[in-house]
Amino acid sequence: MIGSLNRFFGSLQSLVATADTMVADGGLPAKSDWSGFFDAWGSSKTSAGIAVTQESAMTSATVYACTQAIAETVGSLPGLVYESVDDRNRERAKRHRVYSLLHDSPNPLMNALTFYEMGTMRALNRGNFFAEIERNGRDEPIALWPIHPSRVKAWRMPGGELEYHVYTDQADRDNPEGFGYYVIPRRDMFNLPGFGSDGVIGRGVISFAMQEIGLDIATQRYGSTWFGNGARPGGLVKHPSYIDDDERRQIFRDDMNSLHGGMENWNKLGILWHGVEYQQLAVNAEEAQFLGTRELQAKTICRFYKVPPAMVQIYDEFKFGSVDAMLRTFTTMTIRPWAVRWESAIRQQLLHTLASNGELVPVFAEELSFEFLMNALLRGDAKTQAEANAILRNWGVMNADEWRAQENMNPIPGGVGEHYLVPSAHTTIDRMVSGDIGRNTGGAGVKGPEFNKAWIAALCKLAGDGAATHEDQPAAARIITDEYREKLEAAEAARLAAETAAREALSSRLEFITESLNEIATRLNRKEANEVMKIARKDSRQLFTALDDYYERFAGVFSNAVDRSCTAYLAAIADSGTTTDQVVAAWIAAHQSELLSAAECQPEQLLGRMTSVTDGWRDCTFTKWLDSHLHDGNLGEQ
Repeated sequence: MIGSLNRFFGSLQSLVATADTMVADGGLPAKSDWSGFFDAWGSSKTSAGIAVTQESAMTSATVYACTQAIAETVGSLPGLVYESVDDRNRERAKRHRVYSLLHDSPNPLMNALTFYEMGTMRALNRGNFFAEIERNGRDEPIALWPIHPSRVKAWRMPGGELEYHVYTDQADRDNPEGFGYYVIPRRDMFNLPGFGSDGVIGRGVISFAMQEIGLDIATQRYGSTWFGNGARPGGLVKHPSYIDDDERRQIFRDDMNSLHGGMENWNKLGILWHGVEYQQLAVNAEEAQFLGTRELQAKTICRFYKVPPAMVQIYDEFKFGSVDAMLRTFTTMTIRPWAVRWESAIRQQLLHTLASNGELVPVFAEELSFEFLMNALLRGDAKTQAEANAILRNWGVMNADEWRAQENMNPIPGGVGEHYLVPSAHTTIDRMVSGDIGRNTGGAGVKGPEFNKAWIAALCKLAGDGAATHEDQPAAARIITDEYREKLEAAEAARLAAETAAREALSSRLEFITESLNEIATRLNRKEANEVMKIARKDSRQLFTALDDYYERFAGVFSNAVDRSCTAYLAAIADSGTTTDQVVAAWIAAHQSELLSAAECQPEQLLGRMTSVTDGWRDCTFTKWLDSHLHDGNLGEQ
């Protein structure tokens, strides 16, 4: 533990400037054979004249935003370890230490989000993420300590085995490279290689996109210089006489630059003496449009990272109606490959270990697996998540209690929520199975259409419905025995309990929606009242023309503000025939009608009557008004 801590803190100190991730091989490819490969990793200048390193690349806003979008998204995914219960079922392996290691805290100094975020960022940009595996006496991993990839070299030994040399800050005269190092065997090093990997060493996006990043940084610096010089090109100063003294010429030039150069001297008045004239050079159109170059470079860098431009705040040619499609593309094409890359590396290197014969063997007696919970990406969109869960619920994939658990709600009392729905009949599986109910009822079983009719009649009879026809009664009598009557009564009790729980949940949700809707509407009511009174005080002669113009704009503002809350409220009270647009139209029409009534007075009374009307708006509760109009049934007439 102490050794791992020292190594971890050592990796955070000054890095080896020339050491980069590489594979060397005694007797196989010589180090010189990799020279072209490492030139791409170093800090050689690009065609734009900019030296791009791993650190300088992150000063590009697009590189930073793309890296952040991918790394933070992967880091936010819950990592879960499962153990097999039998051939078909599995459960979360919470009793295993490796579960908390990968789900909560890989080491005492880091949480899981920071670990996966750092690992993804390094593998994405540098090509590899390395972490030393600390093990206990049973060979089980108990901690993962990240090591900066610039300090690591992978060496394939003459026997074919792989080991990692981790370089330190300490000088070592015995080492030709001048630095000390310690060796970590393959079994104790977690290695997440990025794209373009041979299984050991990957290449980061920065090495592939170096030319594009260099051009992006070059245009950024050009823009800084451009604005630093006042966004104007250089000019010429014509002096009526020749200044033959070099010192006097330099003084004159410095004076002109200090008085008129730079952003701080924009729009200042310039004064020229002794016949001096200023001649400005023409602006090159291409130079003045360098922002177009920056935009193009930003989009090109996004292609290297497979990140939609809108994810990094590039919104041109982007339609907000395509947000869901964009997020699905980002999740499927960008995040999922990284999630699978992590899952494969963890299963191979942490849930298995290298035996003495070179074979991978499971660390634990149970069969364990690791997965990221990709459903977590739906958390930000409640509507999408609810629709996905509804499909799973209706097709019998999940039950009500599993759904409630995702929403941090307790199970339905009495175990009712453990039942699964059968798609064909939308009933629970156990009740569908009891369709064999007529198989042995003291006589010949009732099956097929006759059974279904008898079953419906029996249900009607039990409920006192009277809908069962006379000819169905004999069949129903054979089915309704004491045993099955008890089953039906138990099912009815369970249904009532479920309805009670659902009503309680709906009541709680309705209370929240009502409060939210009233808060928004009250704020808008006050704003509307203030604006109406301003219009009334300004010009009473053009009052209604001005009000018509105002309400034409206000209708859209009000509709956008209450849309989500009003739609949720109408759904919660089971009103599917009314839309938010109808509600807003009725609300505004009611206010306009009140203003028209108030205007039927003498001019000197107008302000007083309109004040009385608008004061009433401030105290009005929106949902009470809406409920009364829905009850009267005149909302759709507006």
